[in-house]
Amino acid sequence: TYKAIIENIGDTNPATIIMSAICIVILYIVKVQVNTRFKKHLKIPIPVELVVVVIGTLASHYGHFHDTYGMKTVGKVPAGLPLPKIPSFRDATDNFSEAIIVAVVAFAQSVSLAALMAKKHHYRIDSNQEFIAYGVSNIFGSFFSCYPAAASVSRSSVQESAGGKTQLTSVFSAALVLVVILVIGPLFEDLPNCVLSSIIVVALRSMFMQLFQLRKLFHVSAYDFVIWIVTFVSVVVFYVDIGLWVGIGFSFVTVVVRTQVAKARILKKIDPVNAFADESKYIKTRGFSGIRIVGFNAPLYFANGDLFLRQVYTLSDTKPERVRKQIKRLGSISEFRRQSSLKSLESISSFRSARSDTSTRSSNPGSSLEENGFLPTSNDLAPMGRPIDTSMADCGYVHHIILDCSSMCFIDTVGGKILKQLCDDYKSIHVTVLLACICDQAWSVLEKTKFVEKYGDVTYMTVEDAVTAARLASPAEEPENIHM
Repeated sequence: TYKAIIENIGDTNPATIIMSAICIVILYIVKVQVNTRFKKHLKIPIPVELVVVVIGTLASHYGHFHDTYGMKTVGKVPAGLPLPKIPSFRDATDNFSEAIIVAVVAFAQSVSLAALMAKKHHYRIDSNQEFIAYGVSNIFGSFFSCYPAAASVSRSSVQESAGGKTQLTSVFSAALVLVVILVIGPLFEDLPNCVLSSIIVVALRSMFMQLFQLRKLFHVSAYDFVIWIVTFVSVVVFYVDIGLWVGIGFSFVTVVVRTQVAKARILKKIDPVNAFADESKYIKTRGFSGIRIVGFNAPLYFANGDLFLRQVYTLSDTKPERVRKQIKRLGSISEFRRQSSLKSLESISSFRSARSDTSTRSSNPGSSLEENGFLPTSNDLAPMGRPIDTSMADCGYVHHIILDCSSMCFIDTVGGKILKQLCDDYKSIHVTVLLACICDQAWSVLEKTKFVEKYGDVTYMTVEDAVTAARLASPAEEPENIHM
């Protein structure tokens, strides 16, 4: 198509260009500048499309545009309706695959257009009801040799821009088309095709205006922006059916990519609402000594299992392989725990010294956090210009790791094995892994992979329950730390 356009652009009919330009200008001025601007003052919008069609037909008929300028016109319109007959299934097997493609593309395009109109005019659609409607329409139309029924972007845009709001508009449109077919059809033989094309181009203006929303879309979601661009280019370069398939396939690829870049987060308690969230997102959070709460904002499956393991190891600051080497070097787990506690106490002692040096400049020096029985976090030192390692905030070695599984909408068999490996690795260094907020689908997979059979006693309904269990089972209850 594009090759033919480029090769034959020199043979363009000047009369067609001039008439198209005139129609487009008239349609734009009346629709955008008059009907839109003075909508409140007009009882009904000016039916400029009908006016242009009538004037164009009369001008073409009396000016002999077809014979004089070689302008293409609608031509003979056969009158009457075809008689109903049972459709032939002779070529059904040969056209089965094509019929499936036509059905999928027609439904996808129709529902997409319906969703676009629903968003624009603030109403809801039922995709199942749409599916039934198209199915019934195609069954009925097959007895009259009709084309497959589907929504038309151009016709829907023309109808919407003309002021149509309810299904009654379609009833009038169908009745008018029926009258044209039966009675008025021959009167439109001299209607230039370029007039109809101009109506469609202006009606699609709102579609083209979406290009100016791309910048906003990019700032909202880079993934949606790329999907839009890929689908748009595919439809323009190839065609609607291939473009839709490319767009659908690419959107699935982006889902996989999003899970590949998913990030785990250290969660801490927000006391006022009794919830657990990322401490960097909230003003007041409270952690628990020796307990790490890790949240993962993606499903756990074969594509991101290794990523999940690495992030948990990093965030917990307790890598099993490294800890095992330290235990082997120190001789026992108790010695490793003692050394870890000593390092934490040194960090806290350094923090207290810094507090003591600056207490005279504080408006309320008696309100330091440690006096309330809590330990400081690295964020407490940030205003003083002395950031320290975040592991100091948790005072001592890690003895429990809690996984918040509420964002894991599903777990596959590989994900189940990953959780097994995680529990086994930490068990080897005397660190207990607890799971909380497991959804039903993920629980079913964990049951079938025998994870529940082996580690069923480490699963809890809520993160709060898991924290309570971890604190009760901790080797020695230690003070909490708080960040405000």
